[in-house]
Amino acid sequence: MTTREIELELQNHELLRVQRQLTQSRLRYADLFDFAPIGYVTLDDERKIAEVNLAGARLLGGTPHRFVGRAFDQFVLDSDQELFRDHLERCRKSAQRLHTELRLTPREGHKIVVELYSVAAREMEHGMIQFRCAIVNITERKSAEEALRRSQAELELRSNHHFVGEASVVFSASLDYETTLSNVVRMSIPRLADCCVVDIVQTGGDLTRAAVAHLDHHKENLLWELGKIAGDRNQVFGKSKVIRTGRSELYANVSDSLLTALARGSDHLEILRVLGFRSFMCVPLLVRGTALGAVGFMRVRAGMHFTLSDLALAEEFTDRAAVAIDNAMLYTKEQEANRLKDDFLAIVSHELKTPLTPILGAMYRLRSIRPNDADVQNAADMVERNAKRQSRIIDDLLDISRLATGKCELDRRSSDIGRIVQAAVQVACPAAEAMGVSIEVAIDNGMKPIWCDADRIQQVLWNLVSNAIAFSRRGGRILVRTESIGNAIRISVTDEGEGISPEFLPHVFEKFRQAGQFSTRKHGGLGLGLSIVRHIVGQHGGRVWAESPGEGKGSTFIVELPYPQKKREIRTA
Repeated sequence: MTTREIELELQNHELLRVQRQLTQSRLRYADLFDFAPIGYVTLDDERKIAEVNLAGARLLGGTPHRFVGRAFDQFVLDSDQELFRDHLERCRKSAQRLHTELRLTPREGHKIVVELYSVAAREMEHGMIQFRCAIVNITERKSAEEALRRSQAELELRSNHHFVGEASVVFSASLDYETTLSNVVRMSIPRLADCCVVDIVQTGGDLTRAAVAHLDHHKENLLWELGKIAGDRNQVFGKSKVIRTGRSELYANVSDSLLTALARGSDHLEILRVLGFRSFMCVPLLVRGTALGAVGFMRVRAGMHFTLSDLALAEEFTDRAAVAIDNAMLYTKEQEANRLKDDFLAIVSHELKTPLTPILGAMYRLRSIRPNDADVQNAADMVERNAKRQSRIIDDLLDISRLATGKCELDRRSSDIGRIVQAAVQVACPAAEAMGVSIEVAIDNGMKPIWCDADRIQQVLWNLVSNAIAFSRRGGRILVRTESIGNAIRISVTDEGEGISPEFLPHVFEKFRQAGQFSTRKHGGLGLGLSIVRHIVGQHGGRVWAESPGEGKGSTFIVELPYPQKKREIRTA
């Protein structure tokens, strides 16, 4: 065999070896292509399927031969068509592997979510562009992620409801204005913000900083300093705008340029920069359509920024706070009005009683000068009677003022309740005789002494008996009874008079209250006697109530006073 023939034989042998290797390589590729666990398709330049493996065919809902030559677009959800085409166009231009998510519809009524990894390549034989795409089914993963997001959202919602509910409980625990404001800012940290301020609208429209709180307590003074710097009521940022418009504001990212726009001067800007606000919310305190003020929430920690969900929570929190602040403000105003009223009553009562002493003195002198003049004596009786009535009314006003302001002192001593009852009835007897009313007394002689202010308890019983006389008919009967009930003494005053309607019974011990309108009242007085009774009995640790079958059927007033725990003299205010 010649050398040439040997060379040809070797070349043929090498060619056969290479062909076998190529065949084996193609078989390995076919195995990998067909049995790969992820889908694989090759698309031509018109997005038609040139090749598809078994996994890819299963994703599309069939076998490989059914899909060759069909446009891949028909399996893409309509709303994702533009996304798919843009993805392939970017692959063509970049010549790099790119990734996107698509929703496919392999069968009617069935949708899957896939990740599509694509690269554009030019076919060597014909020079055509091909898109080689790997398809990974992520439907279950996306469902799990969505379920996790829903679960987290539900947990966050429950947490928000719990937080707002807890805040409402804290807010309602006090009607003190300062305490309520402090609760608002303290409750917001750190759940809602890193620092919080409350600004309240004053009479005239000016804003006053009412409460502050900060994670770093040392910086709270800076928040107070910010509140002292007056802003323009018409400014286009911040609390003034929020109060003016009634709409919340959210600045997710606070830049230095925004701080500069918010600042009212260089000192103001310097404080803002030191505090380092990164995110800011401002929410109006709205009650009945009126802005009481505004609450500012700030984040200062790195990476902490407010979102719309944070704003929604802040608005719900602030709504609860607004109601609590409004209630506290109303309560404070009512307390101040009551204080002024009590002060007025004390001053007026004192000034009214001062002239009565010389009037009564002049009547006594007039009686002695003209003892035999019937007209003078009758006139003196009338003046004296009405002066004493006026003095009693003034005493009631002074008593109610002292009791309301806590200035009524009790001198408690061991006292015989029977003697107190007898003394009170004796004082009331002349008025009863004048009205033609009889008073009967039934005293339990086995009662132990009680610790009380005897003069004040006598005043209680005199008021109750006098009240019974005033509302009794001529010829009526009043029964005053005492008895021991467990660890207390019970005193009842029962009359056969006008009685009390069921509607008025709950109000019988209120100040300035009498049954009927002012113009139709049958009995004089200011309606203070029973209110004084309730105060005095309450100071002794007892209770008093009224019972009546109804109008025209009489009534019973009952006082219960406890026996003392320790038998010693006590003097309390």
